[in-house]
Amino acid sequence: MKKVLSLVLVIAMVLSSMSFAFASTPFSDVPEDNEYAEAVYTLNALGVIKGYPDGTYGLEKTLTRAEMAVLMVQLLGYGDLVAGQKSNFSDTQGHWADKWIALAAGRGIMIGTGNGKFDPDGELTYDQVLTTIVRGLGYTDNCNELKTMPWPTNFKVKAAELNITKNVDMTSNKADRGGVAQAMFNSLEQQLVKVNSDGDIVKEFTTEGKRTDIPVNLITRIAKPDYDFVVGFENINPDSKDYAGNKVDLTKYLFQSVEAYFNKNNDDEIVYVGKVNSLTYSDEFESATLDKNGKLEELEVGDYTFDVDGALVFYNNDELGLSKIESEDDLDGAKITVVLNNDEKRVKDGAAAYGIIVEKASAYVQVEEEYKADATEIDDIYLPVDSKKVDAANLIVKGDADKLEDIEVNDILS
Repeated sequence: MKKVLSLVLVIAMVLSSMSFAFASTPFSDVPEDNEYAEAVYTLNALGVIKGYPDGTYGLEKTLTRAEMAVLMVQLLGYGDLVAGQKSNFSDTQGHWADKWIALAAGRGIMIGTGNGKFDPDGELTYDQVLTTIVRGLGYTDNCNELKTMPWPTNFKVKAAELNITKNVDMTSNKADRGGVAQAMFNSLEQQLVKVNSDGDIVKEFTTEGKRTDIPVNLITRIAKPDYDFVVGFENINPDSKDYAGNKVDLTKYLFQSVEAYFNKNNDDEIVYVGKVNSLTYSDEFESATLDKNGKLEELEVGDYTFDVDGALVFYNNDELGLSKIESEDDLDGAKITVVLNNDEKRVKDGAAAYGIIVEKASAYVQVEEEYKADATEIDDIYLPVDSKKVDAANLIVKGDADKLEDIEVNDILS
């Protein structure tokens, strides 16, 4: 054997192989592997950004100041308040974005360019973008933290401290639509603040149940949070009335407690997943203990032994996975992810599992023929197909190869 490869066909309940777990690609010019794809898809799901009528987004187009005003109003959840708004700028009267500009200016998020003008169609710069987003989080120009430095240095420094500039290509100061989306995405989980009469910054918190220390993040302005949402079988099954993965692929969070954010207009649709509360541990199967009735009690995975009595089991995309386990042979060679009970604070021997996800190869095949480009099968292995082509969204290739073209004669596929 030259090498062992793993070819995983995702044709059942697993909805996507995208690294950041989105269920669909909303724009034709923003492929899944684009550096700004996660940001663009997320903001689209949250209702902040839209594309052009032809189905494109225009990653490289420079935003105008008017467009930025619209985006900030949407990002801050003020979109329903623009009706009837009218600005005082002389050059925005009759402009299509005047009511958004009026609201953005009224809230102190954006200001004019002098002489009573706003320059709505002027090209936006990254200095203006970072300033606007930081202001949107509640930082004012005259707060003690910012007034010690001149503009735009003060806002650029603060934006960097808040990681708003992370992964944003600012080689050119002109603000492109892709980079602006990334900067806004980076701000979603930033905590909102207020500036008191002394100029000091006061962070905002909220309460839920017994918790009184939950940070109020920007995303709560545009989505409804559930800070302890446990993803179950029903939430990842498109045929269930409780399916919640139309926008975000939830399969990677199965059995886990997460901070889930729901569409404010649709109680059943999750549009963003934030902090993951559950601990997980993944490694190769080592051994198992079954009781006299054949019920799984303990599971040794990697370096740890877990108490799995009563845990939910997902076996090769089957929610009735526990029925698949009748002996150790059913787990031999499997990769197992253990989701710990939320009472467990660290991974340790004897820790209780809430859920178990089992990935086990059902067969091994030695490749006898070279794979041909765009072929829909490898020897006797049939690949998932969409419109007579290989369905890349439902195919994962991992191991010593990361794409179909890397598979060679005599390789072993599982």
